[in-house]
Amino acid sequence: MNQVEQMPVFSFYRQPIKNTKPQRAISLKQLHQLITGKTLEATTSKCRVGPSLLSDTKAKNLPYVTFAGTFSKRGDKYLLKKSGYYCFDLDKLEDVQATRDRILAIKDDDYFATNLVFVSPSGKGLKWVISITENGKSYGQNYKWLLKYLAATHGFENLDTVSDVSRACFLCHDPQAYYNEDNLPCKKIDPNEANPPTLQTQRTANGIGTNGQEYNYRDTLKAFTDAGYTIVGTQTGDKPNTRILRAGDTSSESSGCVYHDTGNLYMFSTGTEFVAQEIYSYGQVCGILKNRTEYGEKEEEYRPLHTYELPLEQEVKFPDATLRINGHRFLGPGEYGCFCGLPQSGKTAIIEAYTIAFLQTYHHEKIKGLDTWGIEISNPGGGPLVRLDTERSPDDNVVSLRRIKRKINAEALKLTEKYKDGASRIKGFYHHTLAEVPKFEDLKELLLEAFILAENGHLLIDGILDFALSMNNEEDTRSLLQRIRCLAVKHSVTVLMTLHPNKMSEILAGHLGSNISRWARAVALIRRCKEDKSVMELTCEFDMAKLSHAQTSTFDPVYFMWREALGDFASCDKPEATVFDRLALGEILRGALTSGSGKMKSSEVKKLYAEAIGISEDSTYRHFKQALNAGFMMSEGKGKATVYWLNEGDDDDDKF
Repeated sequence: MNQVEQMPVFSFYRQPIKNTKPQRAISLKQLHQLITGKTLEATTSKCRVGPSLLSDTKAKNLPYVTFAGTFSKRGDKYLLKKSGYYCFDLDKLEDVQATRDRILAIKDDDYFATNLVFVSPSGKGLKWVISITENGKSYGQNYKWLLKYLAATHGFENLDTVSDVSRACFLCHDPQAYYNEDNLPCKKIDPNEANPPTLQTQRTANGIGTNGQEYNYRDTLKAFTDAGYTIVGTQTGDKPNTRILRAGDTSSESSGCVYHDTGNLYMFSTGTEFVAQEIYSYGQVCGILKNRTEYGEKEEEYRPLHTYELPLEQEVKFPDATLRINGHRFLGPGEYGCFCGLPQSGKTAIIEAYTIAFLQTYHHEKIKGLDTWGIEISNPGGGPLVRLDTERSPDDNVVSLRRIKRKINAEALKLTEKYKDGASRIKGFYHHTLAEVPKFEDLKELLLEAFILAENGHLLIDGILDFALSMNNEEDTRSLLQRIRCLAVKHSVTVLMTLHPNKMSEILAGHLGSNISRWARAVALIRRCKEDKSVMELTCEFDMAKLSHAQTSTFDPVYFMWREALGDFASCDKPEATVFDRLALGEILRGALTSGSGKMKSSEVKKLYAEAIGISEDSTYRHFKQALNAGFMMSEGKGKATVYWLNEGDDDDDKF
């Protein structure tokens, strides 16, 4: 055998991540040569230009490996041979070099050896590859023991807890990557022996039970099976979730969904041990199903991550509001809501007002006193606002971004920063146009990245329909919204999305709209005012927003209209109730009497009347309707063929 064959090897895969067939088996030495060489330099640089959403994602452009061993195909059941390597992720580091130095300062540890350390694709984390002496235990058992040991002995408490043996690790360029194949541990670990002190972290948020025991995806599924639940679907392909059916139920409807990529259970059915519409971590699920006595009988030890169930005599309390409209609560962290409106309804204007309200909060020391149309934002987590815009025309997004920059005086206040490629953005605000994303599958990946980027902040999905296969697919739309809720809770993000209603109605479109109206924390509609068609309003006073499960407080409508002098929308007062101008309309219609027929085309009457009293032609509808109902004038025909004439028999001036 040559030297390479004597070294432990693992599987290497070509991009994209959807490729699950390994190209070959490689050693750490070969991998180190790839990482420190020039091959991955250009692609890595692109991934580090601003947020990953601005460039091709790492999932499409970076190769990856499965450090745990060699596989015939990426998947736990296709493991051929273990390598003895374990890879740990350290993400969002304040000082990457300092953390690298801490790792390399660990010398002569009996239980593990550090063999490879390199910077992650983001440039803000590290990949730490260690080896242990073979002990006959499973990869998952050893991984969990190592997590606790590294925390208790060396103080690394924020390592990634995903323990799948087939977990993929993306590769990138790092000319300073550390490598030492000769480091070998000398003592076997035994996960069955007394473990090191447990981690002192937020256990319920990381799949860890109140007794300190960690639980993963498979532990959770086993707990459901042992409790009599039926597993309806399993994790396959790019769908990292599993449907469950309540115990004793034989219907085709599932009771909940276990999400492998978020580490949470979303329960959407009643009649179980769980609260409908709430989210549970793996540790909480196992605490309820597997062994209640091990966790104690105190209810608070396994309550949902976000729950509002309180005794009836107490006031229901929601998380602190992060979005208010005219002083009333609309959304909080971990929740999603929706603004719906037809095209040309002023939806973009409302979104810009929302963005400006956020930026005024984010840059509160520099931006003050802007008119945000009654929209108030709080941002206790300090995270950014990420806007995903599925607008088909990228130029429209550019114009919108320019308006926002102009209104907040971004350049003069030095609120912008530049990427390495020269592009600029407003600090605290990521505006991403997704019109050029070629495949639907890529949008799913981008949605996950957006939540990570927006952590502890706000996420605006301007066009949620583009993230669903079909707005009329009940299962797909429900799954999409459940996943958004899980991600919102996991990353503490306030999510606002937009959707069109059906034409000529105020009903949200398709099954997607029905599910939003059912599960969203709050819904509001953008429409033309009945009193004045030139004025738009954002309101919760429509049928679908009044459903009991919406749980949104009533707020006074937000009014805005187009201002020709500004070349933009601006807020305005509530329009007064319509009172048609009898003198002006009578003079116009009497003019038709002298011309012969006595009747005038609707287009002519609208134009003359609008000019006479100073309103838009769109607003004449309510005036004409009132005049017709009062018998002041008559009409015939429909649409553009409509004609009007004065009712000469009506001479009672007093009633007007």
